[in-house]
This record gives sequence, structure tokens and C-alpha cells, in this order.
Amino acid sequence: MLMDSLYVMVKGKFIGPSGPGPWSFIFSRMHLNVFHSGPLFILFGTCWVVFFCSIWKGYPWARTLGIILSLITLWYLPYGTFISVIILLVCCFRYY
Repeated sequence: MLMDSLYVMVKGKFIGPSGPGPWSFIFSRMHLNVFHSGPLFILFGTCWVVFFCSIWKGYPWARTLGIILSLITLWYLPYGTFISVIILLVCCFRYY
């Protein structure tokens, strides 16, 4: 997500197919241009990096952050949904 958002800010298109992913209908319903969403996704991707670093370090609040980020990322089909389900399962059922 972080790399894709940096790429769209530089190149004006997402990595991969010429059109945005299936999640873009949310932006189009709000009359927002998905190709100008780079800063939002940079923030979102940075939050994921913070989550993975905090899990690695063993911070107690990392589990809550992972659950929140996973719930928000469920709409990012198909890869975000897949990763979010895995993170939710790990965060909800694994005891640290």
C-alpha cells in the first residue's frame, strides 16, 4: 500500500493494471479522484509499518492497532482483505 501510493503520486497511476482496484468505487461514490489519494494511502501504509514494528518490539498496544487497521483494510480487495483476515485472526486469537 505504501509503495503503491508513492508510485501513484509520482507516475499518476497505480502499480499493475491501468485502472484502480475494486475498492475505488468508494472514492467515486464520494466524487473523489482515486489518483489523488496518494497522501491518504501513505499515511495508511505508514500506520501498517508502525504496527509491524510495534508487534516485533512487543508493545502491548500493537494488538489493538492491528485490529483497527485490519478492520479498516478489509475493503482493500483482494490483497488487503486477505492480509486483514490473517492479522485479525492472529491478533484476536493469539495471546502475547
